[in-house]
Amino acid sequence: MEISKTKNVPTALRNVIAKNILRARTSVTKAIRHRKEEDVDESQKIKNLKSDILNSISHIFGEHKNCSTLAYFCQKTVPDVINYMPDLRSFGLEEKIMNAVRYLASHSKSFIMDVIII
Repeated sequence: MEISKTKNVPTALRNVIAKNILRARTSVTKAIRHRKEEDVDESQKIKNLKSDILNSISHIFGEHKNCSTLAYFCQKTVPDVINYMPDLRSFGLEEKIMNAVRYLASHSKSFIMDVIII
């Protein structure tokens, strides 16, 4: 079942998830582009991309505690950004979302090396 249509989740939270799905995709594609152009060795590019992908969901849903280590990615200092991560956790959605994100992150090497994943 699509996560944004889970029935035991408040409609407002489902709407937040649905609105941010494209942001997640955009975040990953921008991270791939950025890391491929980085002036570091390939293994470091892969490691950095994996970190970016794993942090993307927290960043998108307003939890920026790990963003400081990815300075190019986020300079959020605005205190009024709503953090939806506690809500995602309380409804068991963080783990469902992170399963998909971990799958993507496991292919970081392929993304850096332009290998097609089917």
